[in-house]
Amino acid sequence: MKVSYNKLQTYIEDTLPSPEVLAETLSFHFAEVESIEKIDDDAILDIKVLPDRVNYAKSYEGIALEVAAILELQRKPSLIPIQTHEHSFTVDPDKVREVLGLDITNEEMASLLERLDIKVEAVKEGDTTVLKLSVPANRTDLKSWRDIPEEVARIWGYDKIPTIIPSVQPARPGLAVEKTFYYAEKIKSLLAEQGFSEVYTYSLTSGGEFHIEKSVASDKNYLRSDLTQGISKSLELNAKNAHLLGLDEIRIFEIGKVFPGNGECTSLAIGIKNVKKSNEKAKDKIKVVRDALLKIIDANATILCTVDDSGGLISIDGKTIGMTNNAEGIMELDLDALVATLPEPESYDDLNFSKATNVTYKKFSQYPFIVRDIAVFVPESVSADEVWGAVQKGINDSSAIELVARHSLFDTFKKDAKVSYAFRIIFQSMDKTLTDNEVNMIMEKVNGEVKGKGWEVR
Repeated sequence: MKVSYNKLQTYIEDTLPSPEVLAETLSFHFAEVESIEKIDDDAILDIKVLPDRVNYAKSYEGIALEVAAILELQRKPSLIPIQTHEHSFTVDPDKVREVLGLDITNEEMASLLERLDIKVEAVKEGDTTVLKLSVPANRTDLKSWRDIPEEVARIWGYDKIPTIIPSVQPARPGLAVEKTFYYAEKIKSLLAEQGFSEVYTYSLTSGGEFHIEKSVASDKNYLRSDLTQGISKSLELNAKNAHLLGLDEIRIFEIGKVFPGNGECTSLAIGIKNVKKSNEKAKDKIKVVRDALLKIIDANATILCTVDDSGGLISIDGKTIGMTNNAEGIMELDLDALVATLPEPESYDDLNFSKATNVTYKKFSQYPFIVRDIAVFVPESVSADEVWGAVQKGINDSSAIELVARHSLFDTFKKDAKVSYAFRIIFQSMDKTLTDNEVNMIMEKVNGEVKGKGWEVR
């Protein structure tokens, strides 16, 4: 929704803060402001109003209501008749305080809600005091007490809610260890150590055993009957970004609920896809992972291979619990059935949760990347680092935009008294989609820099 700052001021008696401060305030309390555009002496705020608030906030009256409530400003008399308060319900303020972890009085809570044109009346119910709320007809998003903590918190200010780190309580003697969780975490640790990343794929698919009566989309109208389809798609999608990530293969896994014809169960799927040509095929790699997994959890499983060894059934006590699709490099098994055959764990002590490492967020580009290869013949005395230094200089000297340039040395061979270094370069902008012409111009500069040193570009 585009909102004029000057026009919004006509709805507010008090002076508004600057457009920048107003945008930050709205983003913290109400709805994200995606941009501010200066036009002459005005500013246009592009406010992303969420669907649950469109009934009252898709107007200047609604935005003015929010601004006045958050900043405690005086609104001018409305040009639109005040809507009747059509529905009401009671709220236990103790429950609101419990949800928020906030020490706020009944009077403060009532004051915050009244800023939003909600009528509040304190009513005695036995020994407790509840708040009876009369809600405007256009606030269809407020239907019960569960909707109130959010309203209180955002007007009060999320930054004012204290941060409380939960205390870790030692396991009580005799407390049962959740078996499926224990073995799932054990499996995750093994797979992480072998270079796998956990993924979460869609639970809704275009086909399956259980149809959804009112689906959200035509390709998401069934509950998934397996994880293999999702893992297969994820392998293909991630393989397209392998150059950007500097990976020779994709290794992913998922643990999640599936809904086959016989009901609901927890499934484990593991997938490997070679991005570059490899002497070891994905089907052989998945066998190694499968055997290591079954060994570490001490599962007494039998692998029933097919004649051509293109797939293998995983069986325990004569019951099939999974299958290795070697041709695809994917294995899926019924985790519930597997866990049922395993001994009861006594504690979580051997799960080594302390292995988790701190992760620092680093900004990444949302724009597509372009790949270019360059091979350079140089004397044996010249190292690969020296060659890349010349390539990097050509990139830096020619680029008028901020580039993220990644590289990898993917081939080296010697001939006579010379050596060839082949680099794969990934070009990506933080601000826009690059064009082939832009990258070609950069590569021309790179070639010139390399040739200027007397080296040969193959």
